[in-house]
Amino acid sequence: MALEGLRTYQWSTEYVDIPDLFNYSSKPVNDFDSCENTKTVIDYSYKQYGDSAYKYYPAFWQVYNYAPSTMPETKGKWCLPAGGVLNSIYQNKAAIDQSLTRINKENIINDWWSSSEENNFHAWYWYASSGVFINSSTRSTKRVAYYVRPVLAF
Repeated sequence: MALEGLRTYQWSTEYVDIPDLFNYSSKPVNDFDSCENTKTVIDYSYKQYGDSAYKYYPAFWQVYNYAPSTMPETKGKWCLPAGGVLNSIYQNKAAIDQSLTRINKENIINDWWSSSEENNFHAWYWYASSGVFINSSTRSTKRVAYYVRPVLAF
């Protein structure tokens, strides 16, 4: 997980059910495919829009293009976390927050987008404070901006 989060971004600016991206009709706690999900959306959007793809799937392109200044070689390796990864982060939140506090970084807060999709209109976002998953149909759509914090596969 990145030591710092990025700004808020939209999951998508359009309503498309991404081909080859599994749709979760219930909380995506078994989805650990962060990087595969991210790659699927990146590949789809680039095939559709070429160099303008970042405008249509901003959350995914922001994490894909992310690289801390101390690790520029990681550019293109970061991913939007899947629901299962976010669930694991919540299960270990106390220890993670304690470590982040020790190095003067912001604790795990805010509402985060996951890379887990529900359908063409909705994706899943996560309340960091409670560990609850909400499909965006409850409050919003993929077009609403939520917090983005990249993760790396390990």
